Amino acid sequence: MAGSVLKVFLGEALPGMKLGQSIHAADGRLLLAAGTVLNDLHIGDLAKWRVPAVYVDLGLLPPGAVRPLVSPAIREKAVRELREFFTLSQHASHLQRTPEMEETVAAIVDEVMRKQSSLVNLNEMRLYDDYLVSHSINVCVLSVMTALNMDWRKEQAVLLGLAGLLHDVGKVRVSPAILLKPGPLDREEWREMKKHPLYALDILEEEPRIMEAAAGHHESLDGSGYPYGLAGGNISAFARVIAIADLYDAMTADRVYRRAVPVNEVLELIYASGGSRFDLPFVRAFVHGVAAYPVGTVVELSDRSVGVVSENFPGLPLYPRVRLLKDGAGAPVVPPRDIELAPRRLAVNRPLTAAESFSLSRSLR
Repeated sequence: MAGSVLKVFLGEALPGMKLGQSIHAADGRLLLAAGTVLNDLHIGDLAKWRVPAVYVDLGLLPPGAVRPLVSPAIREKAVRELREFFTLSQHASHLQRTPEMEETVAAIVDEVMRKQSSLVNLNEMRLYDDYLVSHSINVCVLSVMTALNMDWRKEQAVLLGLAGLLHDVGKVRVSPAILLKPGPLDREEWREMKKHPLYALDILEEEPRIMEAAAGHHESLDGSGYPYGLAGGNISAFARVIAIADLYDAMTADRVYRRAVPVNEVLELIYASGGSRFDLPFVRAFVHGVAAYPVGTVVELSDRSVGVVSENFPGLPLYPRVRLLKDGAGAPVVPPRDIELAPRRLAVNRPLTAAESFSLSRSLR
């Protein structure tokens, strides 16, 4: 993986930006390879292919600076297995996870356990344009991370990961016209969309905790969720964990019709919902493991200096290590140097826009 990889909404992509990750079609075909320097034709093709966002390499960090929590090989395996399962789920019922899926989730748990000193960086998580598959795998990884932060046993984490992988299987029974609609749903469409947890109960014949998670991941502690309006302890622990991961991944995903909400804003929303919508201990465990400013994000600090996030620390999602590129007066820092924000009582004012980040990277070449 490239060093300084920045996620850019397609509407903000500019000619001259270099792809930091390859872009694949939902069937696995390579559309554009990593290292491609974008031009107007490429950007037009990406819009035609309905690719909502790309990852660009700004060259501000050394190669390998973004360390994935889950290896690409295991993600590829999860993608293949989940696509096959979803295809079968469109018409069959009483399905159970395959031994291969269980092995893959166990491998995900092993990798997350080995890297518990690492935080989830959003830049590693959007490798496929098949939203439902990508979303389900991300929810699996995020749920496993949360469970391990709460010291759940490995067997529990594996079962929770499987529940995360299968939580949205009911959406395969929702009309594609609704599921892929490029805009807000009307009342009737929303009523149909809200049936997907019930469709999951028809599709799956699984261990009870997996069934409860598939049916209950849109329930809310205060009783305002769906499909049953359950509250408090009537919602399973698996469903309560997955609800947080599901919301986080949905809000931080770029879609064709709207850009992602910044990670730090989503984390603030989740924290503010602890104790009302979400279970507060689960919220704390989740936030502990997610980077508010992913590695590669170019940020302005509270002293007006500018740098690129080079590392994050568990438990300190708002205070990363930053490689300074310009000082508070706007002069280049030569050579760039890394600082930790917390000991210096510095904070992130704001992430720079894609255009600002690209312009900065070109000015430093």
